Amino acid sequence: MTYEDACARLRNHSNLTDGPRERSLTLELRQAERSDTFPRLSEHVDDVLACLAAVNLGVNGPVPSKSTEPGPGIPRELSYAISGILVAMLSADRRLSASQCWSAADVVRLREAALKVTMAWDMVLAGDHDDLLAELQLEWDLTA
Repeated sequence: MTYEDACARLRNHSNLTDGPRERSLTLELRQAERSDTFPRLSEHVDDVLACLAAVNLGVNGPVPSKSTEPGPGIPRELSYAISGILVAMLSADRRLSASQCWSAADVVRLREAALKVTMAWDMVLAGDHDDLLAELQLEWDLTA
């Protein structure tokens, strides 16, 4: 996946474009809330994480750990897309925890998904992770 494709997909996940509705995490969360069904969360989160892995290399270079120069910076549109995804996930958690529409286990799954996306974004910002997905899994396993 190219950096440009990843950015476009992240904008779609945050509903900042008119992209394919079935590929939008935030839309999926809203629809799940309305229907009281758990969203296809892993499918969307896996795509967001794959996009962040591509963004990592696009922003931080092909081998981020070897870079000695600061990256070019994070475009505002990209930051806004990630922020929108995280806000949507945490807002859904807040509303659904209060309404008790989903089981406690489902709410935990949503929180863990939001944490994984946050951790991956933090790794992009750190700028020194070569294999974002593998290093995310390692970090996840260490903090469990």
